[in-house]
Amino acid sequence: MFLLHLANVFFYVFHTLVVAFILSGWAVPRWRKWHRILILITAFSWIGMGYFYGWGYCFLTDWHFEVIRQLGYEIRSYSYIHHLITGILPELWPERITDIITVAGLILAAVFSLFFYFKDKRRN
Repeated sequence: MFLLHLANVFFYVFHTLVVAFILSGWAVPRWRKWHRILILITAFSWIGMGYFYGWGYCFLTDWHFEVIRQLGYEIRSYSYIHHLITGILPELWPERITDIITVAGLILAAVFSLFFYFKDKRRN
């Protein structure tokens, strides 16, 4: 049981850092290569694996939610971001709105990443 609690904390910290890095990693030149790789991994999970498991599938969310279920808690969201938001805001917060904002965040981060990739490439 201790290891499940430890895994739960790990996933909350790690997954939240991954989301933060996806949204902001393009801003630091040294991180841009890793940011592009993470964007591709995320897109592959959401679209490539999502083709088989459901659009927007995230393997980190799947692993984390399995840990939460094993701890005996009920998961009321399909989305990790929605799960986080409903932990702070009322449960009435619509999951669909969260999904739209989440996808927009990934697309915007990818656009910034590509913009700086070509800008950096031009400079060199």
